[in-house]
Amino acid sequence: MVLGIVSIVFFWCWPIGGACAIVGLPLGAIAFTRINNGQADPSPRGMAIAGLVLSIVSLVVVVVFTVWIYSVRTRTYGF
Repeated sequence: MVLGIVSIVFFWCWPIGGACAIVGLPLGAIAFTRINNGQADPSPRGMAIAGLVLSIVSLVVVVVFTVWIYSVRTRTYGF
């Protein structure tokens, strides 16, 4: 969940936000599957879901922001 929060906060700095989202996505998925399989304590299930959702949303925002920045740069400077 922490990586999802950090990636949402730093979406404008795509190397930090993107890296945190990419690392947070599989970690949240692993935690969620371990909780569902009964291998881990079920009490932080909400935190695993929140981390997974935040990482997905942040990854989408980082990609959209990066494409937008490059399109504005291409339109403005012509390269």
